[in-house]
Amino acid sequence: YGDQAKYDSDVMDRYNSGELYVEDSIKVVDTTAYFTEKGRKVYGGGGITPDIFIPMDSILLNDDYLLLRQFIPQFVYRYYEKNKSTLPSDAESFAKEFEISDAEYDSFLNYTVEKSKGKRIENPSLVKEPIKLFLKARIARILFKDEGFFKIWNEQDPMVKAALDHMSKNKYEAGIPGF
Repeated sequence: YGDQAKYDSDVMDRYNSGELYVEDSIKVVDTTAYFTEKGRKVYGGGGITPDIFIPMDSILLNDDYLLLRQFIPQFVYRYYEKNKSTLPSDAESFAKEFEISDAEYDSFLNYTVEKSKGKRIENPSLVKEPIKLFLKARIARILFKDEGFFKIWNEQDPMVKAALDHMSKNKYEAGIPGF
């Protein structure tokens, strides 16, 4: 239990220093090398440094993205009510076949302008793909609960992809059953 304020500010300090976006920005405080039971080299001090660096997606902190996100639950519920009879009935088919069209994205943007009393985002094409993914994931949540949501959301998550790829390549070394 150390200094709580220092601990709480750590994420913002890492964000501001660029550590969350560029691997070379990560500061190694202590270069004393240690070895794990399997002979892997690790270093002391400064917290945990990832074996595989995946930069944070800056779009998730984009003002336009954050503004639009707040309208997704209401829009998705209305979309579902209008289209439920045409949506795929199983999660696999939904994941493979269902896409948010450009016309549906435009409809969503119009909905947000109406609900925000005329406020428009500056660059709708910048946030288009992440918003379309979030819309699809939220529709999946209505249809297939959290399992549906995370199936859609995680398929595009670079950290999840990298972790699965790494585990698949190292399945025998790690002794993970079922791989």
